Amino acid sequence: MRPAARFLDERRDARLVLINCDDFGMAQEATEASLEALSSGTATSATLIVPASNAFQAASMARGYPIGIHLTLNSEWDSDRWYPLTHAPSLCEPDGSLNRQPAATCTHAKAAEVRAEFRAQIEQAISWGIDPTHLDSHMYLVQERPDFFDIYLDLAVEYDVPVRVSGAITQPDHPFRLLARERGVVCPDYLVRLDRVGSREPLLAALADLPPGLTEFHLHPARDSSALRSLAVDWPGRVDDRELLASNDFSQRLQAAGATLVSYRDLRDAVRDVRRDTSRIW
Repeated sequence: MRPAARFLDERRDARLVLINCDDFGMAQEATEASLEALSSGTATSATLIVPASNAFQAASMARGYPIGIHLTLNSEWDSDRWYPLTHAPSLCEPDGSLNRQPAATCTHAKAAEVRAEFRAQIEQAISWGIDPTHLDSHMYLVQERPDFFDIYLDLAVEYDVPVRVSGAITQPDHPFRLLARERGVVCPDYLVRLDRVGSREPLLAALADLPPGLTEFHLHPARDSSALRSLAVDWPGRVDDRELLASNDFSQRLQAAGATLVSYRDLRDAVRDVRRDTSRIW
């Protein structure tokens, strides 16, 4: 399969950048900051946490923007618990909310319940008016068990959308990317993976040495508030992500790197166009 960037730009030296706001709908502060970045054009896509408390409001405000599904099996915050959309006891704590710890989900989750829950989240978003542009996952969990990743690819094929696949920016042939390509599922050529919320340092470092191809940056922007500080221990990184996206410095560095901004909708539609045109070679 051709590199993802070649679906969008035939130039081999094209440097394409996709900027995604994760955790869309996590809280009102995250919804507002993501919409702010999307409306200004600094961010090019976002992914919705469907079980989150602000998800419906986020979806109702996001129609027309490129929105994917942030497939979620964990609810890490003590003060705002998220619940599965399906009957999924293997994914839940005794109170019925999703597990706080990814390790508990990886240990106990039944694959059939994971598949049903992921599909329910996608279908719920569609029912709210979202036309999914791509799939990714909360806390990278889909890559923690092989059967999770198989389900992830199955759904990408079913809904004909690209996916995010983790791996260092220097690993275009990361094993998970190779598995996706074998299934005909397209993902960005590179991902700047984050070990914690707060994207400034790794993103600016990546921009200083941006490779040809399609690189995804993902951030977790949120507006500062007392409610956010009470909810999320990583609130400083979220607030800084908002400030980074709004800064002239970030825009200038994108320009200096020779980056062309694209969205997951651009990628999804370009791939679909190629598949419809049987005269073109993958």
